[in-house]
Amino acid sequence: MYMYLICDYSFQPRVLPCVCSVASDHSLALLSLKERKAILLAARQLFPIHCVKWRPLDDFLVIGCTDGTVYVWQMETGTRVLTFISGQYFIFVPRLTK
Repeated sequence: MYMYLICDYSFQPRVLPCVCSVASDHSLALLSLKERKAILLAARQLFPIHCVKWRPLDDFLVIGCTDGTVYVWQMETGTRVLTFISGQYFIFVPRLTK
């Protein structure tokens, strides 16, 4: 399945020159063409990715999988902040290291 998303100009300047790539191992990468590096690697999805939605003003990327699970990733930090599984949700808080 190939899907091309065209973003509007409400995106953050760092995200505008990016390409979104979905791999066969159920991961998603946000690749910056300007910086020539990955600015987000959203891995650890257990099922194939079905859809991708953007929340550019809030800096979030929402990934929907074929089993109905929805993952919310923060684009700036690259952390998964929320997971919805069949009516339940889990909030992920990154650990702070000393």
